Amino acid sequence: MFCFGCSKSNDSGDRPANSLIGNWQLKVYGGGIGGFYYRVPDDSLVVLSFYPDSTFQRWVNRKVVSSGKFQTNTISNSIFGPDPATAVNFGDGAYFDLLYRVKADTLSLAQNAYDGFGATYWRVK
Repeated sequence: MFCFGCSKSNDSGDRPANSLIGNWQLKVYGGGIGGFYYRVPDDSLVVLSFYPDSTFQRWVNRKVVSSGKFQTNTISNSIFGPDPATAVNFGDGAYFDLLYRVKADTLSLAQNAYDGFGATYWRVK
């Protein structure tokens, strides 16, 4: 999984974007200069969990591999188009912000670069 960053503080205080809250199973990831994308094998379970208290956990095959605080930010210049986009930052200083979009039960995370990496998650119900 990837997480990357540059940030602006959001005006909503410490409350995370409600659309992120929940469990998300990784289905596809990739990108970069080569533009290659990979499907997560059916026997692998990679889940990203966002909680209302602005914490997250990353799970691989039902084991927590990382956790911490996250925050959402507004990015004014986005690869998604001329309008500002929302990003998530995992708060540990090691990663860039990832732009995110939630559409129905699909979460897309992407670096804010045309040749950047991205990932698609499906909501776990």
